Amino acid sequence: MPGMENEGSNLSRAEEIKNQANEEFKAHKYGQAINLYTQAIELNSQNAVYWANRSLAHTKLEEYGSAIQDATKAIEVDPKYSKEKPTTLDCGPRTICRRHIMASSYLYKCMWEALQQRIRMILINMQLTSYVL
Repeated sequence: MPGMENEGSNLSRAEEIKNQANEEFKAHKYGQAINLYTQAIELNSQNAVYWANRSLAHTKLEEYGSAIQDATKAIEVDPKYSKEKPTTLDCGPRTICRRHIMASSYLYKCMWEALQQRIRMILINMQLTSYVL
C-alpha cells in the first residue's frame, strides 16, 4: 500500500529531523532548532515530543507565548506526556509564568515611574503658569 509506505517514510523522516533539531538545540542554536522541530511537526503532528521540544526552544529564546502554546499542544496530543515528562512540561510553564510575572512587574514599575514623573512635570508647569498669570 503506497499510502502506508509514505506515512512510514514521513514518520522516519520526522525522527531524523527531530534528531537534527536536538543537535542544534544542544549547540544553543534555538532558532534553527525551532525551524527543524516545525518541519518534524509538519510530517507528524501527533508526536508530543516534537511539540514539547519546540516549546523548550521557544523558552530559551524567551518566546513565552509560543512556548506555552506548544507545551499545551504537547499535552493535547498526548495527555499522559505531562505526567511522563514532568521536567520538560512542568518546569517550563512554571519558569515561563515566573518570568512573565517578573517582566510584568518590571513593566508596571517602569510605567508607574514614568507616570509619576509626568505628573510632577504637569504640577511644575501648573505652578510656573500660575506665576506668569
